Amino acid sequence: MSVIDYLLQTGLTSRIRHFSLEYHIFPDWPAKALYPNLLQTYKRLKEAGFYKYFTGLHPLDHRPKHFNIQADVCYVNVKYMMR
Repeated sequence: MSVIDYLLQTGLTSRIRHFSLEYHIFPDWPAKALYPNLLQTYKRLKEAGFYKYFTGLHPLDHRPKHFNIQADVCYVNVKYMMR
């Protein structure tokens, strides 16, 4: 289970104001069979109140054996509850 999935399942996301992460997509990772799960996690983040406010793409390489997509992404939680 990923950290993001854990936070979503436990409801701890309401205690997170903002966070940054880095996406990586390479020819052999993550497995294409996991793409639906990754999309579902992205949708769950949005449902939990997280909205993307910055995306910084790394240099792209679209050659078949070297293909990669990487990006830094920052989210803010509009459902953040200060305690």
